[in-house]
Amino acid sequence: AAIGGQIERLGRACAEAGRDPGELDKILLTGFTPEAAGPLSSVDAFVEFAGRHAELGMDEIVLHWPIPDSIFAADLGVFEKIALEGTAQITE
Repeated sequence: AAIGGQIERLGRACAEAGRDPGELDKILLTGFTPEAAGPLSSVDAFVEFAGRHAELGMDEIVLHWPIPDSIFAADLGVFEKIALEGTAQITE
């Protein structure tokens, strides 16, 4: 909901400035969203997360490399599967 609101505000700001919001790349860095670990919990969770955010207008999703004992903590094996399998599913 927060990201959708930000995209809407960006669209309004662009309209006021006479710019096309479609000309701007919209990139989401994971780890700073309420569901920080969610997209890195499984390939399916990532694909669902990416699809939901693509529908909101995000062009790219950046996955932070897993860092133990931090907000970026995640299973490296799952991260690698997402990189190989999850990204293939969302680009089909």
